Amino acid sequence: MIFINSLEKIKEIIKNSGKTQKELSELLNVSKRTLENKLYRGGFSINELIKIADCLGYKLAFVNDEEQIIFDMSSATAIEA
Repeated sequence: MIFINSLEKIKEIIKNSGKTQKELSELLNVSKRTLENKLYRGGFSINELIKIADCLGYKLAFVNDEEQIIFDMSSATAIEA
């Protein structure tokens, strides 16, 4: 499950991107209603988050004090930095 502040950040990024929910729903191969539900409740899969991030010019990353793992759709792999 996505934490609320993370979900709010995703919504903000989508809103500021100029992309429509229709465009994103097509990218994720889900209905616009399903996308709306995911934006309201969370529940995105990691693959969906990677696709959204890539479409909006972002990268999905898991970061802690010792390592950083960035998921990149163009290479379809995780890159450790």
